Amino acid sequence: MSASEYLQGAFEVSGGHSVALLDWETINQFSEKKLADTFKPARLAYNFRFQVEGSTEELAIPEEPALLRSMMRDIRVKGPGIDTYPEQLVDEVYDEVRRTAVCKPQRYEIPLPPSHGDNPSQHGMGDAR
Repeated sequence: MSASEYLQGAFEVSGGHSVALLDWETINQFSEKKLADTFKPARLAYNFRFQVEGSTEELAIPEEPALLRSMMRDIRVKGPGIDTYPEQLVDEVYDEVRRTAVCKPQRYEIPLPPSHGDNPSQHGMGDAR
């Protein structure tokens, strides 16, 4: 199979799956705004961890892809006023994060409801692109 046949096949397959394939020449002709308006950003959350407010101790979710995916869905965050899981926390702030996406890592903090009594509140934190 020649390179041109391979490329043609790739364009045919991508067309049936809502995937845009662009060559470097086309990409270089687009402004950053046009590129940003053309593509839907992919969610990439990593370095996700929990920290008790007022403490330096952090509980981290491993970044190995299979563990990260599993733990983002399977860990339960339960307490007074909250019953969720990390992926749901990310889903809830996705639109806000997407509006500020700049293709480089940024830190986002998601405050969790304060605990009752004297216990400080906890925060879920992670980096996103």
